[in-house]
Amino acid sequence: MTHPASVIRSALLFLAMLVLSGPSYADDMKFVPRASLAMVAYDFTQSPRPNALAPTGINNNEFPEVNFNVTFKMLGVGGTFLMNGYYFDVSYQKSLEEEDTFTLEDPALPGGVFMETFKGDREDYAITFGKKFLDNSLGLYGGYKAGTSQATGNQGQVLSFEEDGFFVGANYGWRIGDKGVLSINLAYADLDGDLKEDVNNPAFASPAVLAVPLDTDATSDAQGLSYGLSWSSRLSDNVGYSIALDAKKYTFDNVQDVDPSTIPSDEFEEEFVGVTASLLYLF
Repeated sequence: MTHPASVIRSALLFLAMLVLSGPSYADDMKFVPRASLAMVAYDFTQSPRPNALAPTGINNNEFPEVNFNVTFKMLGVGGTFLMNGYYFDVSYQKSLEEEDTFTLEDPALPGGVFMETFKGDREDYAITFGKKFLDNSLGLYGGYKAGTSQATGNQGQVLSFEEDGFFVGANYGWRIGDKGVLSINLAYADLDGDLKEDVNNPAFASPAVLAVPLDTDATSDAQGLSYGLSWSSRLSDNVGYSIALDAKKYTFDNVQDVDPSTIPSDEFEEEFVGVTASLLYLF
């Protein structure tokens, strides 16, 4: 069976051949820089780890599900090079810091309850190249992206999740008179994920008491879809804007920790739903 990553790399190679086969006259090239502001509902979930708290008896010896659920405010910059229907795009986004609270109730815990407040942020970057068809209505593209989510708890726990990989996709746009363009977008990604987690919560147990270590340094992989809807138009001859609604969900499995004695989660899951407003300058 062909691995999805091989399919994506083949699609990217095909797109690269299309780009390289096109004209390469610098006079025909245009550059469109942009700045963006996004509101992104972000949810990272790490599934429970059975028997990871043995023999403490806390939570039936199960290290509980870890969930970081926040709404990120993300600032972004990027730019697109355009030439004869081909394009190359780079983008970067960085969020402000947000916080979420984890709560576990169990009679075996001191006071019967444990709470930890996490503060964290997110950053993403991507490179994309593609080709427009059908009088610029249809676009085929591919590229590479990477992102990092990290959070630190006030009780000592530190979590960092990084993912990166290739993607391919397509979009189609309808011109609405002279008002603007309404577009739909669909993409498929093949990603590798790395979770690092330092668990120093004294409320659970001293590491010397636990049967297995709680710290995690695990790899995983995922394939998933992203889809979206956008509207773009012009404010003047040189200034344009776009508003986009996007959603994506990735479930990372095949989790393997570098320490074979660690009991890892079965899977990690990331879900994004966001609205992005961008301002563009058309040279």
